Amino acid sequence: MRFALLGPVQVHGEDGPVEIRGTLRRTLLAALLLHRDSVVSADRLGDMIWGDRPPSSTTTSLYNQIMRLRQALGPDAERIQAVAPGYLIHVEPDELDLDEFSGLCAQARQAAADGDWARSATRYAAALALWRGEMLVDVPTLLDHASVHQFAEDRLLALQGRIEADLNLGRHDELIGELRTLTVSYQLREAFHAQLMLALYRAGRQADALAVYRDLRRATVDELGVEPGAAVQALHADILDSAASLSLPKQSPATPAAVGTPAPRHVPRQLPVDARLFTGRAAEFHELVALAQNADEEAGMFVISAINGMAGIGKTALAVRSAHRLAERFPDGQLFIDLRGYDAELAPLSAEDALDYLLRSLGVEPRAIPADPHERAALYRSRLAGTRTMILLDNAASTAQVMPLLPGTSGCVVLITSRNRMMGLDDAHFFALDALAPDEAIALLRMVAGENRIAAEEPAARELVELCGFVPLAVRIVASRLRHHRGTTVAGLVAQLRAEPDRMMEGLRDEERTLAGVFESSYRGLPEPEARLFRLLGPLPGMHLDAYAAANLLDAPLREAGRLLDSLLEQNLLAEHAPGRYRMHDLLRAFARGLAAPPGEQGAAFDRLLDYYESTAQVAADRLARQVRPPSARRAANLAVVRPLRDDAEAVAWISAERGNLLALLEQVGESRDLLTAAIAAYEHAGDEVGRAEAWILMGALVADVGDTEAALAWYRKALTSARDVDAAALQAEALAGIATCLADTDRPRAVQAQREAVEIYRQLAVPEAARAEGYLAELTGPEAARAEGYLAELTGPEAARAEGYLAELTGPADGEDL
Repeated sequence: MRFALLGPVQVHGEDGPVEIRGTLRRTLLAALLLHRDSVVSADRLGDMIWGDRPPSSTTTSLYNQIMRLRQALGPDAERIQAVAPGYLIHVEPDELDLDEFSGLCAQARQAAADGDWARSATRYAAALALWRGEMLVDVPTLLDHASVHQFAEDRLLALQGRIEADLNLGRHDELIGELRTLTVSYQLREAFHAQLMLALYRAGRQADALAVYRDLRRATVDELGVEPGAAVQALHADILDSAASLSLPKQSPATPAAVGTPAPRHVPRQLPVDARLFTGRAAEFHELVALAQNADEEAGMFVISAINGMAGIGKTALAVRSAHRLAERFPDGQLFIDLRGYDAELAPLSAEDALDYLLRSLGVEPRAIPADPHERAALYRSRLAGTRTMILLDNAASTAQVMPLLPGTSGCVVLITSRNRMMGLDDAHFFALDALAPDEAIALLRMVAGENRIAAEEPAARELVELCGFVPLAVRIVASRLRHHRGTTVAGLVAQLRAEPDRMMEGLRDEERTLAGVFESSYRGLPEPEARLFRLLGPLPGMHLDAYAAANLLDAPLREAGRLLDSLLEQNLLAEHAPGRYRMHDLLRAFARGLAAPPGEQGAAFDRLLDYYESTAQVAADRLARQVRPPSARRAANLAVVRPLRDDAEAVAWISAERGNLLALLEQVGESRDLLTAAIAAYEHAGDEVGRAEAWILMGALVADVGDTEAALAWYRKALTSARDVDAAALQAEALAGIATCLADTDRPRAVQAQREAVEIYRQLAVPEAARAEGYLAELTGPEAARAEGYLAELTGPEAARAEGYLAELTGPADGEDL
């Protein structure tokens, strides 16, 4: 974990930035870090957090803030310890920017003492680069803390030291503008005035150097009533005399300046912390590493690897892990920048601002960065030329944002992450990340939550990661809840997420992260036509669609529907699982269902889609079975686009492709018997045994709902026979469960047998339906069976046989009897 106080309070964990919400919590963290590895009393912490306005119960309020801070730190919560009479935080030497700043300054001072001005300048520059503005600017109650004042002074001393080193390297011309600004900001700081005087003198501007002294003297006399200090007075005298001591010191032959070469470049090491809890992505990781390892071997070019995928899918984690694996191959530095393509609060970073940051990271002085964007990009490419540098561009919004940030010569590698497919990068190697495999998701859940939290609930854990859509961020959120809320069980989380599917997004959040917020940042950036299609797709019963269905859903031309589908595909809000067929991830669908829509928008769109499916299904059935009435004229008139089915082959292809959607629609709409009959006829003609069995099961449920149990039983039995013929286990279980429901009131033993067989199949498939099927089986057998089994154990002789007969009546016939 990485803590930063040289600016607003920041925390970076293994998975990226850790948000510390609330001024009180940030103040508490900063106060502990200022006294790292030392106990701070509760009274002292209370004073630093609340000042002269403490709450009524400081002890309780402080304890609550400590608990919330620990929750925010997640897996690193244990580093905050309660030690009488207060608390302490444990920090490793390389985890706090204050310590890194002090260490770099110490190295710079030693280098200056050794006369190694190039190293001194580099170390001071690296130390100053850690500052992100005023220290602790977001926790005002600590601005008067002694450490804050000390580090502010150390920052100025580091700035003086870096300028001294640059002066000794002959960079006086470059320093004049910077020093002019500093002498205005710090009118009484004599060191900056003295350095400006020396820089001007060495630049051949003796008169200007003397004028600086006059301005300083006027300020000290007017403000303080004293003359400038002895050192600056001596410098003034030397300038008047053009003393030889003011000339640039001669460099030794081994010094770079003596042979006319530039000082060593600043080497950035900016990669975020690698995620400790990382699993899966082995194939992508090895391919990324292999590509980057060849970056310096591909003549005349550099390597770009663009990782895309939906929000929360783990793009940054994969990129950072790969970058750390490759870092040693790029000794000239590793650059990292968050381009904020999908930030919830900030606009995407412009290419010009990104170049400014990257150039400063490469050691270019701010005053030397051109204002013109083209010149800025040219300087960036020049700095990278001939180097082996890695550039990680995270959260890119578009190709246009990225293009100016690419190097121009071979030897470098660029890793890009984006929710956009970035198809405009012609030379890039693309990696499209999908959800984790089930075993990988379980492994991640186990890593974050802890092995002991998962081991006893393995079946429920598998259902939990399935409900999370196997999306890494969602899995991490529920795992974090399990880790930090000991009263929460895996089964409890499963029940919560299953209970209200339309509110699933509310369950996938913790104190610091929310999956809905991540998805919202993608949705918010959509143009309204794309946003409307995204909203309409969420509540649909089917799992996928093509451009014809989308056109009728939208009441738009086919070309426009295709364009909008491709746009959502480009931004990874849809996936193309087969050519021309699009589907939405379950979690994105759950998010879309919760979006606000104009009144009547969803209902009208659903009616149009139903008209399209019913009309087209009837055309297909009429062509194949030649026994179904022609499509309704009213429905046909309402279609935005008619799907042409020119021959039997096209009808078969359409009915097969749309099978899942038709069955899902049939489950949802009440007026479905005609459409279901048409679908059955079409499946029979197409020889689609699985589709026909599914339709028969739906028909059984449909007629059972209107009270025709005998007809329902017949449909379920036909479905069971067909499902057994094609070895469709899941359909066999559904048909058996339907049979059990139909027989429950009239033939309890056979109902129990059917339900037992369904339970056994569900168990073998290891699907969530097993638990619900077992619950219904318990209802069927009832307490009488348990009592009969107990009585049977006590009996011998003829009574046992009679008891066994009664038990068979209660619990069902012997296995294998015909249902």
